[in-house]
Amino acid sequence: MKKWYTVGASALLFILTIYTTNMYAGSKDTAGLSEVALPSESPSVLADIQVKSEENNVAAENTATPEVEQKATPKPTSTATPQTKSKVAAKATTTPKATTKATPKTTPKATTTSAPFSSKATAITNTAKSYLGVPYVWGGTSPSGFDCSGFISYVYGKNGITLPRVTSDQYNAGSGVSKANLKPGDLVFFETYKAGPSHVGIYLGNNEFIHASSGSGKVIISSLTSSYYTEHYIGSRRVL
Repeated sequence: MKKWYTVGASALLFILTIYTTNMYAGSKDTAGLSEVALPSESPSVLADIQVKSEENNVAAENTATPEVEQKATPKPTSTATPQTKSKVAAKATTTPKATTKATPKTTPKATTTSAPFSSKATAITNTAKSYLGVPYVWGGTSPSGFDCSGFISYVYGKNGITLPRVTSDQYNAGSGVSKANLKPGDLVFFETYKAGPSHVGIYLGNNEFIHASSGSGKVIISSLTSSYYTEHYIGSRRVL
């Protein structure tokens, strides 16, 4: 719009200039004519035209549609959605189950010791041990010398128990007991120089017995597990 007003005003000024020039030229060519002066109002007309032109320009500027200031639409700031890091499959930190270790049952060790001595058995074994080293004498029944059966009858008699004098009769006294169930104070019998019970001793415990030995010539302690006495063992009796 402003452009067109400017073009129009320029065109009008151009036409007036030509017109004025022609008028001036015509006055020169016409003889006897006095130089035609431009109407007195011509300068004012030009001024009015120029003023109007400027006013039109100003009006055009005022009426011109104001350019809308395009506010730059702010680019949507994409709030970056935080990328959820793919959780690496966490190593399963499974709480280890408390494994209750079974307390091992302590199995009592088998003791090879014999059953506790009775007071009478203790007295008898102590009496018998007091005669260790007494000489062996055939038919002896005193601390001056013992044979096997004389030693048994003497020791038990000292503790208030009367037993037969000879081995074969002692084998029938009391009650029978197995070798595995022997207790201190029991009598152990062997078959030695003749058939049947011919030797006897007093069991002390731990597979040991005390007796008057003809082979050793005195009262000694021997082992039931020795090859000789294992081979000649024939039985046991409990007289307590």
